[in-house]
Amino acid sequence: MADEWTCKECEYENEAGASECEACGEARPQDAAGADAGGDPDDAYFNVVVGVVLEVAPVPNKDKLLALQVDVGGGTTVPIVTNAGNVAEGSRIVVAKVGATINETPVKKANVGGAISEGMLCDAPMLGWVGGGAGAAALVPETFSAGDAPPAERPRMGGPAAAAPAAPAVEVKPLFEKKLTKEEKKAAAAAKKAEREAKKAARKDAEGVEGAMAELAVSGEAEGENTS
Repeated sequence: MADEWTCKECEYENEAGASECEACGEARPQDAAGADAGGDPDDAYFNVVVGVVLEVAPVPNKDKLLALQVDVGGGTTVPIVTNAGNVAEGSRIVVAKVGATINETPVKKANVGGAISEGMLCDAPMLGWVGGGAGAAALVPETFSAGDAPPAERPRMGGPAAAAPAAPAVEVKPLFEKKLTKEEKKAAAAAKKAEREAKKAARKDAEGVEGAMAELAVSGEAEGENTS
């Protein structure tokens, strides 16, 4: 049974089977036993390591094949041909090197589409990970280095994304607005006209009140002068 492992970021002691730190969520950089790229031949992950993609080039006359140069640790770079579309320079992937056994099939040096391939990329189902599609390269975060043993579970790729600021409310108009009938248009016009007339009447009333107040004020001043 493998030993517990310590997170390099927060120094939390994690159980052997954890693929990321239970305290801070940092991905586990190596397997519980701290195995190197060789490992135990009886281990299911024998010769299965993390690789870093150094170069990506299309295989001539093969639309879906890519020729990779992959750093698998220990100063070793191997050519691998793949049809996985989710790899790019700098990707950290899981590589089954020559000598590994995947799904009871030994991995051998092969000629794929006219290019030499010394290994294969693993997808999530090959590794027994929950999540991740078949045919897509299994990816690990940057906390893993070339030559590290892959995690027993699918790791989290980075921390949670920062919450985006709330977008301002926007009035969304319908794509097709209902057309008014002739009668509805007349009624709408009459309502607008009535509204305008009401506003005019209100303004006149206000002006009348102001005028009356002004007259009262003048009349009051005149009476004061007469009595003085």
